[in-house]
Amino acid sequence: FFFDTDNQKFVLPTNKALANLTVNYILKDYEKVYIGTNNGLCIYSISSNKLDKLYPELLNKKVQNILKQSDSRLWVATEGDGLYMINLKNGQLKNYRHNAANPKSLRSNYIRSLALDVQNRLWIGTFNELNIYNEASDSFQSYVSNPVQKGSLSQNSVRSIYLDSQGGMWVGTYFGGLNYY
Repeated sequence: FFFDTDNQKFVLPTNKALANLTVNYILKDYEKVYIGTNNGLCIYSISSNKLDKLYPELLNKKVQNILKQSDSRLWVATEGDGLYMINLKNGQLKNYRHNAANPKSLRSNYIRSLALDVQNRLWIGTFNELNIYNEASDSFQSYVSNPVQKGSLSQNSVRSIYLDSQGGMWVGTYFGGLNYY
């Protein structure tokens, strides 16, 4: 649905392709809207009322979250297929997945949330752990729950991440409450 601000009511979109989407996440970027669906990533042009599916590699992937880090970098979180980095300048796509043989890989392919901290580092909330992307080494640092370690996560399944106005990171877990860093 769209919200018609003039008439103060919700209306169905005139574009039929939009009406048939199962939407999980929306990111507005100027006159474009990135839409994460159960069937991949779409981009909607507000000015032309046109919907396009992007990247055949993402078709049939459940997109859970989208984050634009810069004019050239878009992150796409999926349910079961890991994390995608899209270079918006050249269209290249890179997929990051869990690799049990590599401790610097993502710890889960089930990505729930994405956020940037004040240092522009990408925080990734997964089904299993919190990961922070290290751009210099193109790898991930993992943070886990440990009941005997002070300052560790209260629970491993991270559902939401939020940067507050003072630079603090709020991490919401599935069964462990809220963490603040």
